[in-house]
Amino acid sequence: LCDWSSDVCSSDLNIYGMNRMKDLFWMAVIVLFAAFSSCSDDKNDGTDEGVEAKLLTFGYYAEDNSSILSDDYIATLSSTTAKVTMPAFIDKSALVARFTTNDGNIVLVDGVTQVSGATANDFTAPVDYIVSNGKQNVKYTITVAKSSNMAWVRMPDFTATSVFSGSVLKINPVDQVPYLGFKLKEEEKMAVIKLVDGTTWTAVGSLEGFGGEVSLSNYDFDIDKDGIPYVVYSDNSATTVAGAASLMKWNGTTWNYVGNQGFVNAQSQQLHLRVLDNGETIVSQVNNSNKVSFPRRVLVMSIYQNSWASSELPLLASGTPIYNCNLAKTEHAAYLLVVNRGAVAGVNYGHSVYEYKNGTWSILLNNYVEPNATQTGIVGLDIEAEENGTLYILTSDDAVTSGVYNLRLKKYDPVTKQWSTVGGNPLPLDFKTSTSTSVAISIAPDGTPFVAYRDEQDQDYPKVIYLDNETKQWSDPHKLADIASSNLNIAFSSTGVGYISFTDDNNHAIVFKYTDK
Repeated sequence: LCDWSSDVCSSDLNIYGMNRMKDLFWMAVIVLFAAFSSCSDDKNDGTDEGVEAKLLTFGYYAEDNSSILSDDYIATLSSTTAKVTMPAFIDKSALVARFTTNDGNIVLVDGVTQVSGATANDFTAPVDYIVSNGKQNVKYTITVAKSSNMAWVRMPDFTATSVFSGSVLKINPVDQVPYLGFKLKEEEKMAVIKLVDGTTWTAVGSLEGFGGEVSLSNYDFDIDKDGIPYVVYSDNSATTVAGAASLMKWNGTTWNYVGNQGFVNAQSQQLHLRVLDNGETIVSQVNNSNKVSFPRRVLVMSIYQNSWASSELPLLASGTPIYNCNLAKTEHAAYLLVVNRGAVAGVNYGHSVYEYKNGTWSILLNNYVEPNATQTGIVGLDIEAEENGTLYILTSDDAVTSGVYNLRLKKYDPVTKQWSTVGGNPLPLDFKTSTSTSVAISIAPDGTPFVAYRDEQDQDYPKVIYLDNETKQWSDPHKLADIASSNLNIAFSSTGVGYISFTDDNNHAIVFKYTDK
């Protein structure tokens, strides 16, 4: 036995062995003490490599945000702050971030554990990410800022053929690619094209057109949730009624009729088409014939669910004349805006809004005329719908000066069920409406309203304004080009990219894209 404090050991142990054992004993004590100290020392900063609480990378990837982003946006981490710049009108309310940390770190936002590439947060305001290693917590503040480098950029013109009376612009919800549907000027048939890789217009089908002869400019175009294009047109080739509506659908190889060619017993004008996510196809049209089963100028609604069913809109008295109409949709509902006469006693040329949902029509606005106005104008009519049921309608009225019609944008709140004028007044445009007025609205993913129009007081140049969400004021008009324009369209992809299309004096389709340069 040994007395380590006195270095005295029993004589039967080798002196060398005793010293060696003593050294090993103290080495073990030091190791244990160091280990105990590392676990209990409050001043430990956890900065050993692989242990430090640290955010290594951070970004937003299109793969994780398929319906919101079309590009990747990567943050440059500086200290404990990061700023990511995105196009101005991307919806930032539910972005999914992808990040990496040191091994063993956990990440929290408002106490909720974050999963890289899966957890969504509202980035309309800066978000604090807390990275923790169990002892050390580090706060990283992430800010998503609007790009200050946005511009309307001209896309390649489509000049392969002439467009008759304008085109209809739609964005494919699957790949966010812009499509145009139009009537061929020479062949008088329908055609559809798409912009491939932002550089080349390619025909969907044949550029010689498809279907029968299209009556005047009575046609519309839509794309369903699966990216399949549909076209409806007034078909002079229909054997039932000349000018009856025909609907055609692209099957990936050819265009085929949905139901019969000329599926409705009406001479279809002012045609509008929307395909809902449940597959219901909604077609609105105004009958222009006295020789069919419907009275002339009435609104006929046709709905396809394995077969066509057509009738006057049930919310209007039979025979009510309609002077203009337009149609919008969400995933599961359609919204119809009309200018009608006599739906309410003593009121002529008011406008109404109807909702179609779960097979039922309901009234959201009934033959309304602005206070001090004599009537609603029959030009400049448009409607857009957000997925939450918020509606925007564009109408014209003479509330300011009798007989002079100004364009007005109004908004419907589905919670309060109230209508309000957007911007507080008629639109700040220098011209009054006329029979040549061309105007359209679209709502960016972040809720910003845009209005594209032909400026009748400035050589018919195409212009656009938007309502600034911060100042609540309309922007100054932006001129797209020194080109006389007609038949303007505007649409936003779900990823915040805007497009405006119009036809020039040579009947060519011109498209501008709103993007981060």
